[in-house]
Amino acid sequence: MSGAANIWTPLPRLARKALRAFLFFLPEQVADSVIFEARAFVGRLFARSLALDPLSRNFINLGSGPFLVPGCINIDFFGVPGIEYGADLRRPLKVADSTADGIFSEHTIEHLTYAESGRLLRECHRIMKPGGVIRIVLPVIWESAVAACPAYLMRTSASERAR
Repeated sequence: MSGAANIWTPLPRLARKALRAFLFFLPEQVADSVIFEARAFVGRLFARSLALDPLSRNFINLGSGPFLVPGCINIDFFGVPGIEYGADLRRPLKVADSTADGIFSEHTIEHLTYAESGRLLRECHRIMKPGGVIRIVLPVIWESAVAACPAYLMRTSASERAR
């Protein structure tokens, strides 16, 4: 387990209200994105490297959110309560090569773009020890895809969809 502290605490309510007042002219979703990117920038600016002992068994819960896994180093976005380390998963991880025995990620990667998820998976490969294991859980999206585009079912056969 790492002793790395979470250096980014959530913005106090007053600061969030002040930012929202300053960004009053933007739609709420856009203002939320601006605040998110500001938190990401400040978090990356002040983030320290995650110091893991390569001789110890290190397991990482990547994108933990509030669902902390005992015995794992819980990593999520800067300021998530309870995590051991804050990171922007869209950027390179500040973790030394070959230091993680295992990585678990549940319902995280689907929130990244295709390019960002590819970069994150390369980072996972970089930080894992030889023989390390990664387990990635994604939501079932078939039903969502069909709902979004039912014409797809009419254009393709069942055997083509099964591929």
